[in-house]
Amino acid sequence: MESTPNTAYEIPQFTPIADHAEQLARAEAGVASMRATRNDRWYPKIHIASDGGWINDPNGLCRVNGRWHVFYQLHPYGTQWGPMHWGHVSSANMVDWRREPIAFAPSLEQERHGVFSGSAVIGDDGKPWFFYTGHRWANGKDNTGGDWQVQMLAKPNDENLKTFTKEGMIIDCPPTK
Repeated sequence: MESTPNTAYEIPQFTPIADHAEQLARAEAGVASMRATRNDRWYPKIHIASDGGWINDPNGLCRVNGRWHVFYQLHPYGTQWGPMHWGHVSSANMVDWRREPIAFAPSLEQERHGVFSGSAVIGDDGKPWFFYTGHRWANGKDNTGGDWQVQMLAKPNDENLKTFTKEGMIIDCPPTK
C-alpha cells in the first residue's frame, strides 16, 4: 500500500500572556545589568558563556549559512536557576563565539514559567525549525504541585536566526486521570 506523507498539521490554539519582543528586551536588560557588575577575573575566556545570568543545557545546535549556532538555557535575572529563556551564540569556526540576541522568553500561557530544552531540525521548507519544551507549574507558583510540560515550535524570521515566530504548542500533555 502506498502512503502519502502528511506534511500539514494543525497547531493548537495558544494564549499570549506577554509581548514576546518586550519580554526579550527585558531579558537583555537583565543580562546587561549583571554584565555591569561581573568580575571578569573568573569569566570564561573560551567556553561559551552568557554576559550574565545562569546558563545550562545546550539546545538547538545547528549550522546555518556557514555559521554554527548554539542555544542554551538562560536565566537572565539571576545567577541561580530560575525562569528559563533561550540564550544564543554563533561562530564561524567553533572557537570564536559571538553573542546573539536572546532567542526565546516565556510569553505564552503554555510556557508561562519557562522555555525549556529543545532541538533544531531542518523543516519541510528547508529552514531550521526549533522545538522546545514549554513549562508551567501545575499550581501556578512552584514545583510543590508538579509541572506541566508541552512541546512547542518556533521558526526563524531571518536567515541569521536573530528573530523568531512562535508557532505554539504542537504536542500537549497527556490528559490527567
